[in-house]
Amino acid sequence: MAYKQKSLFFKYGNQLLNSPLLFVDIGARGNLSQPFADIRKKMPELLKVIAFEPDNTAAQAITTNLNGEIVVNKAVWSHKEDLTLFITRDQGSSSVFRPSQKVTRDFQSKHMEPRFVTSTNVISGVALDEVMKDL
Repeated sequence: MAYKQKSLFFKYGNQLLNSPLLFVDIGARGNLSQPFADIRKKMPELLKVIAFEPDNTAAQAITTNLNGEIVVNKAVWSHKEDLTLFITRDQGSSSVFRPSQKVTRDFQSKHMEPRFVTSTNVISGVALDEVMKDL
């Protein structure tokens, strides 16, 4: 395991051995972060993942590579509402919040070009509590 012993895994490892951990991944594009990736790899029965990903392409990739995840193709929001997803060149930087043009001028282009908006999608926003009680 490539992380320090102060990590969640070492802090709560004994509890994990007795009961599964529910990990809610909001904006789930890509792989699980540590220590959750190692927990899934070494003890998959001890990790249940609910992955919220509003971008259809990213949600489909997660669904294709399912490893026990429940995929919710919606954005976590304060209430049920249609939202605009601003998709950026680096799709991992996409957000329901449009990147600020004023702020982007203060950074070197190599840092800001990946955050330029290339398209938008209308997505569904849902309250976390509402989805979780249904699961």
